[in-house]
Amino acid sequence: GYAPDFVFEFDGGWVLCGACVRWCHTECVGLSEAEAEARGGYTCPRCRATLSTAAGAPRAPGRGTSAS
Repeated sequence: GYAPDFVFEFDGGWVLCGACVRWCHTECVGLSEAEAEARGGYTCPRCRATLSTAAGAPRAPGRGTSAS
């Protein structure tokens, strides 16, 4: 996973995706810091899309499907 080895200015919170172990800014994923802390786990949008596609959910048109 990616975790910065350097320090930079960011006053917001972070939440860890349990699927890809990528850290996301809470404000970028639409969570408050309190909501992020209260969750039992988090899956980022990229992994949710991958998991829903793998589970057989229909893909959006133009994403590798042919329209009939």
